[in-house]
Amino acid sequence: MDVIPIHVLDTAGLRDPGDPIERVGVERTRTVIEQADLVLFVFSAVNPWGASAWEFLKLISKKWLKRVVFVLQQADLRSPEEIDAIKKHLEQTMMERLGQSCPIFPVAAKKAFIAGADLEPVLESIAGLLRAGGLVLVSEFSWDAYDERAASWVAEHDPARDGSVAAWHDEHEGLHSGERVRSALDEAFERRSLTNRPYLAPMVSRPDLERGELAAIERGELPAIGWWYAGAKKTS
Repeated sequence: MDVIPIHVLDTAGLRDPGDPIERVGVERTRTVIEQADLVLFVFSAVNPWGASAWEFLKLISKKWLKRVVFVLQQADLRSPEEIDAIKKHLEQTMMERLGQSCPIFPVAAKKAFIAGADLEPVLESIAGLLRAGGLVLVSEFSWDAYDERAASWVAEHDPARDGSVAAWHDEHEGLHSGERVRSALDEAFERRSLTNRPYLAPMVSRPDLERGELAAIERGELPAIGWWYAGAKKTS
């Protein structure tokens, strides 16, 4: 079989350059976009209305729109209804400006990891790449820890969202539990730390509530859903 080389380039963004170095990066990005066979434009579901996505829409033309795919990352931090609304708005904007749309794929790296049927081979591969003295840092969440306390908190701070326990379980059931992921991490790495982190506040796009969420977790008023894991390469 013939070998077809694939070159993947991770470019700078398209924001207005603040200095000459950034300006060079943006110009190179424009050149790469014009020459690429396929453009994956990645932007966050947490702040999809940022200037970057819309500057990109101004740049692209109908002529090469077929070579563009929008990747909406961190989709797990938005409700399915919010993701649908973001997709519809993007599609409508492209239709109005260009007369056609392009594929839009919501993705969540966390869900891709914790939904896998077998964690061990993935973690073994990562451990094999880790240099001596290096650390692997994992930001994860225990979906199974979500309970009525969390649902009440979400209802208070984001009334438009269906944050009920039933809706949460419908969305996340089938994923690995937090304990299952932590156990697999401990098998692959030497644990250095495990730290509770706010999860609900980022989920409802309220970073100002993160400190209060952590305090509530410490008082036992909220479940510990989000966590950070740090592990080192095992010596034996």
